[in-house]
Amino acid sequence: MSGVVCKLRAFQEFLKANRELAESIVFLQYIVPAKASSKVEHLIFQRMERDIKELQEGINTEFGPDIVRIYFEGPSKAARCALWARANLLFITSLRDGLCLVNCTFS
Repeated sequence: MSGVVCKLRAFQEFLKANRELAESIVFLQYIVPAKASSKVEHLIFQRMERDIKELQEGINTEFGPDIVRIYFEGPSKAARCALWARANLLFITSLRDGLCLVNCTFS
């Protein structure tokens, strides 16, 4: 879940600067959290989830319902392929190197 809050804040700033695009853009984020191995990790996850949901609600309230859609589960392979086929833009982002992200070609 690292970096999602930063990504949402950047999207919010983009919308503030480009309000005319709010009706034609959707931000879709799947978050697949690692399994918490301790109570502390579980509490951190709960706090991050709450912060993400609050930011999502704020953006949706300001710019339109469902402009930000967040799912706390991974999409199936078929759903992922359908999303890639439909999307105009794909971001694979991380705040730190070494997150074992699989790079892909998207066009």
